[in-house]
Amino acid sequence: MATCIITDSEHSRNEIVRYLHVDPQKIEVVYPAVDPFFQSAPDAAQIASVQSRFDIDRDYILCVGIYKPRKNHAGLLRAFRTILQSGCDAQLVIAGPMSEGEPVLRRMAAELEIAEHVIFTGFVNDGDLRALYSGARVYACPSSYEGFGFTVLEAMACGTPVVCSSATSLPEVAGRAALYFDPDNPEEMASQLLLALTSHSTRESLIAHGRQNLLRFNWKETARQTLEVYHHTLHLPSPKAAYA
Repeated sequence: MATCIITDSEHSRNEIVRYLHVDPQKIEVVYPAVDPFFQSAPDAAQIASVQSRFDIDRDYILCVGIYKPRKNHAGLLRAFRTILQSGCDAQLVIAGPMSEGEPVLRRMAAELEIAEHVIFTGFVNDGDLRALYSGARVYACPSSYEGFGFTVLEAMACGTPVVCSSATSLPEVAGRAALYFDPDNPEEMASQLLLALTSHSTRESLIAHGRQNLLRFNWKETARQTLEVYHHTLHLPSPKAAYA
């Protein structure tokens, strides 16, 4: 039996207690951080090149992640239809390996009559992903479940306003730096996305709060806290002198 468990969010800690019946005193929360590669792409030409390659030719909402039902791509497609019906001319870019999910989502987009506005990029490398983040008008995270939610922080690091689900760990990670919606309510999702798409003051506020929020996540601090947990668990002297 484990003496100690390290997990990456209070939400995950509570889930471990709830489902595995672990003593909460044995669980330590240590936040990860964002790869420093993710920052606003410095080269506007690179952003334009990547957008051109994927046939992006107007403002777009970006969603990044693999295909799983809990990622709630279906809810995002429904919300996006409402956005288009409001008269907003935008594209929805879904980046990430969809595998068997892509035909399902393409069929759904066709049924919703929004297929010509939806782009599936498939897997993209980090360079292209940074450009997609940096060029996006809004980043959307519609998930009904996330243990942490790295893409939310990656978007903030690239200077992109974030609109995300209020479920599970996401409010813990995004803090005051996102607009939230119920993932089971496409109309509310659409309303929040529209606000981030169209309101200059809202966008500027989200971007500024995103930069501030990122300060809570630091790899040096992650390493320090992890080392502290190891030393405490193994009854070793405090490692503070090593990183003083």
